[in-house]
Formats: sequence, structure tokens, C-alpha cells
Amino acid sequence: MPKKIKCSKCGRELEYLGSPMSMFGPSASVLGASDSMMNALEQWRGNVCMDCRLILCPDCITVGFSAPCPNCGQPTMPAQWVYVEQALAPASAAKEETAKPRPIYHGAKRNYSQLMHDLKELVTEANKWGMRNGYPLFEKYPQYDAICEIGQILYDMGGDKQMEKAYMEVYKQITYPGMSRYWWDGIGGWWA
Repeated sequence: MPKKIKCSKCGRELEYLGSPMSMFGPSASVLGASDSMMNALEQWRGNVCMDCRLILCPDCITVGFSAPCPNCGQPTMPAQWVYVEQALAPASAAKEETAKPRPIYHGAKRNYSQLMHDLKELVTEANKWGMRNGYPLFEKYPQYDAICEIGQILYDMGGDKQMEKAYMEVYKQITYPGMSRYWWDGIGGWWA
């Protein structure tokens, strides 16, 4: 049974649309969709303002990607669970999330296997952080600097080939490793 989500402005219940992954039925898990991913993509007809933390129904906002919030004018996100959950969370949780310091990778460990362990851990954390925070610009991720630094160390160790080897190794084990692919743009000859 889907969660009942109400508009923050008028109190109307938003129409539940389901998850886009549900069109694949049981084969969604074969395609790599975990239960948490399926839940995160659940969607209702409406939008969410991440700045105001408002959930808005079609009567209170023109529904669409990046539609401006009627309260603050900032772009809104589709009413997917990943955004709705943040809007429903206590304000203190949101402040805690943004107040965390950026982890800085200290390149003292230049051992390839340690770099790979750290990279996988950082990319996994970045995926989770991005999902909880509406996938902001790359530079806003707390893991950004460390992932870029690892990319530079890999380049120094063996150029673009070493970076490609590392990316493919991460790709085999993590559902969405794209952060390293895009965040490494401009290191050596790497392109996204």
C-alpha cells in the first residue's frame, strides 16, 4: 500500500503514481534495481521544494521538473520519495546533513588496493548522500574533493589507463559509479 502524502499548502492528498521501475515487474531486480532504489523512485503527482521543504499538489503548483516554488521561487523536484522523505524530515535533520564537514582524502596511502577500497566506499557514500540531498551540483558533495584526489593519484600512478582500470573495477561492484567518471573530468586526458 503506497504512503499517503499530503500537500503542505492546501492539505489535499497527492495522487500516487508508483515507481517507474515497476514497469519492469519482477525483472527490475535483475536489471540491478534494489528494493531501496524502487522505494526511492516511488512518485506522486506533485512537486517538492527542497529549500522550503514544501510538498505541493497540482492545484498549488504547475507540476513539472524544476517548476518554481510559489513560496520562494526556487526550482522544485518531482514528488519522488527521495525528495518527499527529506521534506517530511525534521528541520534539524536537514541542518545536520549540510553541516557535516567534507572528508578530505590524504594521499599518503598510494597503494592501489587501498585506493580502490577508499574509492568504492566514497562513491557508495556519495550515491547515498546525493539521493538524500536531491543530487546537487557535484562540488557540493562532501565526497567530491576526496574522489577527485583519488583520480589524480591514479593518474599519477599510471595515467588514463590506470584511471579506466579503477573505474571499471568500481563499475563492477557499485550500481551507480558515475560520480568518479564525471568528477574526474579534466584529470589528465580523462573526459566524462
